Amino acid sequence: MKSEFLDLYPFFGIAGSISIIMTAFVAALFYVGRKQERFSMLNHFISELGEQGVSRLAPIFNGGLIVGGVTLVPFIMGLGLSLDSIWAKLGLLTGIGAALGCAAVGIFPMNNLAPHAKAAFTFFRLGLVTILLFGIAIFVQPASNRIVPLGANIFGALAVLSYAAFLILVTRKTTSHETAEALNPEAIAERPRVWLLVIFEWAIFLTTHLWFLGVALTLPM
Repeated sequence: MKSEFLDLYPFFGIAGSISIIMTAFVAALFYVGRKQERFSMLNHFISELGEQGVSRLAPIFNGGLIVGGVTLVPFIMGLGLSLDSIWAKLGLLTGIGAALGCAAVGIFPMNNLAPHAKAAFTFFRLGLVTILLFGIAIFVQPASNRIVPLGANIFGALAVLSYAAFLILVTRKTTSHETAEALNPEAIAERPRVWLLVIFEWAIFLTTHLWFLGVALTLPM
């Protein structure tokens, strides 16, 4: 059973990431905001795609996060077991928390801002630690039995930098990095045309899923 699971788990990584990426971009395509504006990755948070009553395809986006987050759990478990080091096993534990945090963002859309922010920051914080731990696990693989190419750490490094920049910026601009207001565009008088916090959040989204896909596609299937 374990052998069969280790043969199949890369497919969960591919399916989970594609589910989240596709539903996000489809929801963005049909998005019309409160001021009849189109969605922009320069000044709209990802979670706005799941805002009920505003985003036309909010159920699809939220469903994609739930399905994708849950689907990534077996991938993370398989990766941790395959790499089989203390770093990988720690990454397995934090990775499950990050994936469930992603799913919880879909369960608690930004209409319910307090639990939504808790879910989002659970994902941001654990996601940073997860990719860092797996990055170390990939780096310390025995050269004679390398499962994941070292090149996967390029996207991993970009993801870690994106997470760190986002969390540092939130901490600098708010009294608490878990405050719900950090992700609330209604908390500011006017939405900037280019919003650095939003750009870093999208950088997290893209680099994280490129890392998941890159790792999954390089694994033997």
